[in-house]
Amino acid sequence: MNSSNKNKMHQAGAMALTKPAISIRFLTIALTAFAFSAAGQSIPKFLTPTNYPVAGASMAAVGDFNGDGILDIVTANGGFVLNAVGGVDPVGQGVSLLLGNTNGTFQAARSIVGGSHPNYVAVGDFNGDGKLDVVVANGTGTTTVSILLGNGDGTFQPAIDTVVGGLGATKVIAKDFNGDGKLDLAVVVGVLSTPTLTTSNVSVLLGTGSGTFNVSYTTPGFRVLAADFNNDGKQDLIVDATVRLGSGDGTFLNGQTLAFTPNLAVTGDFDGDGNLDIYAYTGGSTRSGAIQYMVYGLGDGTFTPLIVGCCGGPVSNVVAADFNGDGNLDLGTFPGVVFGTGGRPSFSGI
Repeated sequence: MNSSNKNKMHQAGAMALTKPAISIRFLTIALTAFAFSAAGQSIPKFLTPTNYPVAGASMAAVGDFNGDGILDIVTANGGFVLNAVGGVDPVGQGVSLLLGNTNGTFQAARSIVGGSHPNYVAVGDFNGDGKLDVVVANGTGTTTVSILLGNGDGTFQPAIDTVVGGLGATKVIAKDFNGDGKLDLAVVVGVLSTPTLTTSNVSVLLGTGSGTFNVSYTTPGFRVLAADFNNDGKQDLIVDATVRLGSGDGTFLNGQTLAFTPNLAVTGDFDGDGNLDIYAYTGGSTRSGAIQYMVYGLGDGTFTPLIVGCCGGPVSNVVAADFNGDGNLDLGTFPGVVFGTGGRPSFSGI
């Protein structure tokens, strides 16, 4: 296998590991290989998936945590299982690390944080030492996000906590929102929950470069995407259905309101015009019968009118990557892959 195909295998494996709709007890990794037709065209083929047991795993991210040039996996183990009376019981086991081997397999999961129920993890170098760290959204019932500073050998220093308040952080994104070269955080935090009402905020926390953070911006919202949607070099947000254009100092201005709230959503340049687009599934908590949506970015922070696709089957995740090496972004959904064609429409069926 040549190095290009090996890189595609790593990319596809990484993209397959994002947060599912319900708790899983195994990580499933499906790598891509390439067969060739009689005409010499490459045809993507997914190899037989490999499962790795991780108690309570509900979300995963990838990075090289021990400096060997091979991708590793870090998981948030805040999962739940259904009990006999229809409720849920926590099975969370903190945060785990699976070190990668040279042949595309992974070592057994080992705990790096135990006894908690985190919802989300993201990776980045939060203290500028050239070693990957992990940020953990500690989940409902807590008041903090935690930074695990990496030692560069697959081990981590004790957690550094930043208080976000409320009922706990359920999602975290790491970006540089004020352009100072230090990673910041966008965090979804529950603030109120009653039998009839649940609310949450999205807060931006500016990094100090030492693993601690200070809140610079807060707005009501349940869901958040982060990217540069108006091509000005500053990170923007989409909070629920509203575009929030970054001012470059960690604050944001209200922009366009979209015709839908991105639920399971990904951003990418799907039509090849250099502007970021949004593809999303929205629907019930099980994602069954979810509707597909696409809006194309115009490069100024606004998007085209909503394009509604056909009804999908049960979908618990969606990621974007070029799985077949043709230069067009494809969609990996659980349980299928839709190949991009470039241009508009970017996929068959919409």
